[in-house]
Amino acid sequence: MKTIKFIITALFLMSVFAGAALKAQIVFPPDTMQLTRGEKGWIDYCSRCHNMSTPKESTDDQWQTSFTHMQELASISDDLVKDIIAYLQASNDENINN
Repeated sequence: MKTIKFIITALFLMSVFAGAALKAQIVFPPDTMQLTRGEKGWIDYCSRCHNMSTPKESTDDQWQTSFTHMQELASISDDLVKDIIAYLQASNDENINN
């Protein structure tokens, strides 16, 4: 009987910790200021060399890849790159359709 209670208790605790782990993986949307900084960075940095395209032209992964490459070429800080990517990803069709 003690073994059964132990197993039930262990299973209950495992389910509680599993639920907490799932909550920890929830990604919250970027804040409004981050999106504002990202849009400004997109306009200020990217328009120097590129015709401005719409954020909807690429997926989340494509924007991430583009900025991994362009960050060094354009001398954009890590923080600003995160803001720009957040802006582009929040604005693209991939997120609008989800």
